[in-house]
Amino acid sequence: MVFATDFNGKTDSDILQNAVDGRGADGIVIIGPRPGKAHWLLDRAILLPGDTTVVLQNCKLKLSDRCRDNFFRSANCGLGIADPQPLQNIHIRGEGLCILEGADHPRATDDGGKLLHAPCPHLKEDLCKMADWIPPERRTVETMTFFDVHDHSYGTDANDPKESHYGDWRGIGVLFANVKNFSVSGLKVVRSHGWGLSFEACTYGRIEKIEFDATMYQEIDGIKMNMENQDGIDIRNVIAHSYLCYVIRVLPADTHIYNVVIDGIINTSPNCHAAGDTVNLGSSGGYGEALPDGLRNVTVSNVICRGRRSVHVYGHMLDSVISNVVNLNPACEAVSTQFEDSLQNVSITNAVTIREE
Repeated sequence: MVFATDFNGKTDSDILQNAVDGRGADGIVIIGPRPGKAHWLLDRAILLPGDTTVVLQNCKLKLSDRCRDNFFRSANCGLGIADPQPLQNIHIRGEGLCILEGADHPRATDDGGKLLHAPCPHLKEDLCKMADWIPPERRTVETMTFFDVHDHSYGTDANDPKESHYGDWRGIGVLFANVKNFSVSGLKVVRSHGWGLSFEACTYGRIEKIEFDATMYQEIDGIKMNMENQDGIDIRNVIAHSYLCYVIRVLPADTHIYNVVIDGIINTSPNCHAAGDTVNLGSSGGYGEALPDGLRNVTVSNVICRGRRSVHVYGHMLDSVISNVVNLNPACEAVSTQFEDSLQNVSITNAVTIREE
């Protein structure tokens, strides 16, 4: 194994990349606290080749205001790479408190569907004063629409004519593509610029013990700025709630997802914020077609639901099991479907709706 503190470089990004590139035969790189500083400050993503294990030990990695990139990315993907070649055996393991934190002034946020703006207020009263994209007749707290509030996301690149004015994959905290045998564990992701963790065409992986601190806004220069689509991943014993979207979403758009176990989900949403589904299965969400056999061999069990809907099958699901669902919203069913005949060989047991006292 090698220690990042034994390597040199002009920037913190250089030091960490040099440590990864200089790893030994066992592929292990130890990243501890940054000597003499509160954190490692990244200007660009750390690229991880195959057969690499990064062990973070009680440290913080923070994106600089110059950085429009991931924290970590598998080395087979990036700008100009249309077809990432296969890699295998890439692991990130946090030991102790290990934080990945976004920039103080992010260059871009969101997953690509929202236009960047700076400033980009989050609160309606600030939008009334500053949001020049909202027509004057709707620029009041009472008349403002959902899309007036959520169609824009903060990013200083909005003021740069040479840069894309939409978020993209560079805002993903940890991005793996076409990686076999991978794991990510023991991380706290704070104020991510977009999705916290994303795994594209990856197989045989394990993701666990991930904590997310995301509020869809960040206080910047004394104003709460809107930051859209801070999606995250948390697989087992999930205890969470959403003010807008879903707690768990399985998204087989134009593809197939199979052999998935979702177990131990507790939706803690207050009754006044009962938005979204607890578990949404098969939603295409505008990302592509929900294929007739897109979702197969899925087990959903031990779910406590409090939201707009409990367990909802949007697309098609085959050869699967749903069991032990407790729905605390009497206005919806414990398990519901979007289309007729969307379930084939799906067993549903112990799915009940109860009224809280």
